[in-house]
Amino acid sequence: MGLGGGSSDAAAALRALNELWETNSTDQELAEIAAGIGSDVSFFLWGGTALAEGRGEIVSPMPQLPPFNLTLVFPDLVISDKTRRMYSRLTPAYYSDGGITRRLVLLLSGGGFFVESIRDCVFNVFQDVAEWEFPMLAEMRRAVRENGGPELYLCGAGPAMFAIPSSESEHRSAADALQPMGAGVYLVPTIG
Repeated sequence: MGLGGGSSDAAAALRALNELWETNSTDQELAEIAAGIGSDVSFFLWGGTALAEGRGEIVSPMPQLPPFNLTLVFPDLVISDKTRRMYSRLTPAYYSDGGITRRLVLLLSGGGFFVESIRDCVFNVFQDVAEWEFPMLAEMRRAVRENGGPELYLCGAGPAMFAIPSSESEHRSAADALQPMGAGVYLVPTIG
């Protein structure tokens, strides 16, 4: 789905096995093992807001965000071998110069965070690739936009998407637009 389920499961298993087997591995040792398992696994060893760099194995804590609501969208779409397929489509033309991430880090570090401010700081290298590979995702984004809903963004390598609604009615606009397409749409609060 693109929500880090496999990576978070692997991180939880590392923590659990460290405790169960009483290996007393340090956080640094667990992070090294995590990096060998997968790029995003290190991120999930710790909770909260963080900046992941490198392949995802370099994780730095950031100031915690205040709670806010997200719209999560689960398209009725099964993608076999998704991550490999998505990475195989990437070329350097899709990469950013890192400016969006730097803006977001400054925003979070400066304490001036408000939900509306992060909308301009959302970038996912897979967005265009996923929409080219699976046109249904672009159709869903267009339907939500045309119904007055919030902008949808791809989660990870997809196909799940999220939005940052400004109100419950904006969330409802997204849900109403996507219901005929068979997508699951949920309003969820962020946590720690």
